[in-house]
Amino acid sequence: MSINPYYMPSFVSWASFSTPSLEAYGQIPIPDSDGDWKSWASSVVSLDNIASLGAPLPFQFSDWRDWAARLIEVLNDGF
Repeated sequence: MSINPYYMPSFVSWASFSTPSLEAYGQIPIPDSDGDWKSWASSVVSLDNIASLGAPLPFQFSDWRDWAARLIEVLNDGF
């Protein structure tokens, strides 16, 4: 997964591009709004294969882009 969140106009845009590559690890909902990013991110990091890598918890971040960038680092290092 390598879609840079800092170049995306919104969380929903980034998640829409990222979800297909993450679905190999489990069912992931499609977010409805940018304000729902922490809920969506929680569902991603709760997937066993992703959680085992030490994926970042979304509630530790105030900006979805920072969380997403860290998630990408973890996934690229772990897979």
